[in-house]
Amino acid sequence: MNGSDNLYRGGEMSVSNVTFMPAVGFSGVASIPFTAWTIGGSQVSGTVEVTVKAGTGTLTTVQYATYGTPVALRAYDFQAAAAGNQPVSLRFTGLPDESQGRLYYQYVSPVQYSWQADVTTDYSLSGDPSVSNLTFLPKAGYTGVVNIPYTATNADGSTYSGNLRITMERPGASAYFRDLAGAAPQTISAADFLHDLGVVNGMSPNQYGPSLSIRRGDFCLMLCRAFQFNAGSGTGRFFTDVPASHWAAQAIREANGLGILNGVSADKFAPSGTLNRAMVATALFNLSHGQKGYDASFTDVPAGSWYADSVAWASRTGVVQGYDGNVFKPLDNITREQLAVMLFRYAKLTDIGTVGFGNELGDFDDGGEVHAWAEEAMVWCVVNGIITGKTTKILAPTATATRAEAATMLLRMVELMK
Repeated sequence: MNGSDNLYRGGEMSVSNVTFMPAVGFSGVASIPFTAWTIGGSQVSGTVEVTVKAGTGTLTTVQYATYGTPVALRAYDFQAAAAGNQPVSLRFTGLPDESQGRLYYQYVSPVQYSWQADVTTDYSLSGDPSVSNLTFLPKAGYTGVVNIPYTATNADGSTYSGNLRITMERPGASAYFRDLAGAAPQTISAADFLHDLGVVNGMSPNQYGPSLSIRRGDFCLMLCRAFQFNAGSGTGRFFTDVPASHWAAQAIREANGLGILNGVSADKFAPSGTLNRAMVATALFNLSHGQKGYDASFTDVPAGSWYADSVAWASRTGVVQGYDGNVFKPLDNITREQLAVMLFRYAKLTDIGTVGFGNELGDFDDGGEVHAWAEEAMVWCVVNGIITGKTTKILAPTATATRAEAATMLLRMVELMK
């Protein structure tokens, strides 16, 4: 970045997307002056100060610290700690004890990740599987230092040994609840961690109520949130307009059971009905347990609307884009190719793997009807079996997607993520 870059509260150029990376060997305080403008046009000045502590390990030790929250590894940190080497990949030669925590690949939540890291996989610093897709999840309440040894391979084939050191510090206070002051560290870190996941809420603002009794209903609700069950539907409810013989019956039930797509009423799903752009954004938001609170920058997405949080999250993460004039057109029906593009962007967000392929669209008589902006996404969806033709020769890219088709495509995406 440079001094001429303008940053904002949300969007692609959000302040939240900025990372300070200290130079190798630097310790001390880095001061970064800034000028900000309020919505009313007033100008304020300030300084961001970043304190960089001197390392205590060797030059090939990669260090992180946490109060109990997940630690996302970064390939750059391993390159910075290479002590003159030029690593291209690494393999762990030991793993943390389960009492300390676990190392996951493509971690989203405790029940959504690709695999647990092992000592047989080579993780790349520039390709796949990427070091930057690894996350260490501390055991709730654990404090201390975890050392994870690794062997790195240089570009010339030579190797060297390194160490990943993660320090779990004792939290001094909860980030959310004032009445946890003086509570055990494991209680504070566990409550904050579960709050971040949306599993638990406070009894009132800033109050957790740690000494209050938990009712059976409260406990069931926490379990549903933690394991991403769709409360009240089991594996998905049976809709009266979706007979067991319907081609998408199983997908509809499972998508509903996962909380991705709801019915249009208590007992109706409308499988042949259409979806609008807001509904698809909401489905992917639900699938990801997306974070609320982002600002929707589109002029036609009113604050407080049922889709405002979903569209804001999808825009912030790059899953959706708007049209000219800063509009999103949330209530427009979505076409099959538009749905494919959203799923393709979601695949990029979750690092499923979106390597390009050949011209598979040529297998369909109407493959040439796919718009240029949707070609890559449609090819990827076809190759991965997420979208199939209406017939063996008709892809119907510009046809409006039905709710049954969307449920099936979303469920195939979920299976691909496993």
